Amino acid sequence: MDHEPRWRSRCSIPITAGGWGRCSWSTVLREAGYVTTHQHRGGLVKLVCDLHPTEQSVAVMESREHRAEATSLIRLLNPSAVAVIDASREPDTISSRVLSNVRTSGYTGPLYVVNPHATEVQGIRSYPWVTDLPGPVDIAVILVPSNALLEVVRDCAAVHVHGLVIMSATDDDAGHEGPARQRRVANLARMHGMRIIGPSTIGVLNTDPDGRLPIIPQAEQYPDAFREAVTAGFNDANTDAVVVCYVPPLGVVDESIPQALQEISAASLKTTVARMLGPHGVVASEHGRAFPSYPTPEDGVRALVTVANYAMRRREPAGRKLDYSGIDRTGIQDLVEEILSANPGVERVPLNSNDAARLLASYGVAQ
Repeated sequence: MDHEPRWRSRCSIPITAGGWGRCSWSTVLREAGYVTTHQHRGGLVKLVCDLHPTEQSVAVMESREHRAEATSLIRLLNPSAVAVIDASREPDTISSRVLSNVRTSGYTGPLYVVNPHATEVQGIRSYPWVTDLPGPVDIAVILVPSNALLEVVRDCAAVHVHGLVIMSATDDDAGHEGPARQRRVANLARMHGMRIIGPSTIGVLNTDPDGRLPIIPQAEQYPDAFREAVTAGFNDANTDAVVVCYVPPLGVVDESIPQALQEISAASLKTTVARMLGPHGVVASEHGRAFPSYPTPEDGVRALVTVANYAMRRREPAGRKLDYSGIDRTGIQDLVEEILSANPGVERVPLNSNDAARLLASYGVAQ
C-alpha cells in the first residue's frame, strides 16, 4: 500500500495480477459504499479508492453502529454472569434488596458477590475484590460509596467487565466532586469499551420470559422516600413551582404515590405538575388538590412555562383599546367581490395602487 499522508482523500493499493482474483479489497470497499477504480500495469493491479464519504458509505457506517449497539445492549439485558459489588448482609439495605431480586427473578447464570468484609451474603460466597472473581462478568452492579467508585471501575476494566450498572451517586457527602468524578468514570469506561447505566440509576429490568433480570431495589421503601422528597421541594423557600417525576422501580403503579402528592400540594400554594407512570391528565380525588400529570417531564415543563408567560403578559398594561366603529365592512366586501370577479380562477390577486388605497380607506387608514 502506498504510504500516503492520512489526510489524503484518495488511497491506492498495488496488487499482483495473480492475486487479483483472490483479493477482496475492491469488494470490501464497494460494499462499504466507497467508489473504486482499478488499472492493470505490468503484472500489477492498481486499486484507487476515493475516501470522501458518500451517501451509501454513511448509511453502511450507521447500520454497523446500530448493529454493534444492539449486540452490546443484548449483553446488558441478558447477561451470562452478574456481579453485585458491595452487597450488604443487612437485609434492609438497597444492595441486599438488589441481590435478593436477582436471585429470585429467575436468572440462572453465575451470580457473584463482592464484599471485602464478608465471606458470604445470602448464602453466596463473597469475594474481596472484583479482580478475585473466578469467571468473566457481563454486568457489574456497583453500590459502593462515591469516593470508592473510580477504583471499582478500574478493577472492572482490569477483568474486562462488559457493562456497569452504577447505583452509586458521584457526589460525595458534601455534594462536591460529582461532575468531575462522573467524567472520569465515563472516560475510563469508554477507554475500556464498558457500557454504563447510571450513575444513580434505579436499575435494569428485563421482562423477557427467556431472560428475566430485575437489577432493582424493591418498591416498599419508595412511598416514604417519595413523600419526604416532595415535601422538601414544597418547603423550599426558593421554589416557586414543583415538577414531580415518578417512575415506580418495579413498573407497578402504587396508588399511595399520587395520593401523597395531592395531600402535600394541598397544603401549599405552589403550582404543581407531574409526570407519573400510569395516570395522565388531571389527577383528582377526595385526598387533596388535583394536579396535571403529563406523558413526559418535558410536556409538564412546557405547560408550566406557557402558564408563567401568560401570567406575565396578564400583568402588563392593557394598552389602548382599538376603535373599530369607522370600518366600512360593506365597502370592503364589495371591493373584494369586485376584484375577484375581475380575476376568475386566480388564487392570489395583486392589488394595484388604486384598489389598495380604496381598501385602506375602508379600514379608516388615510392616504
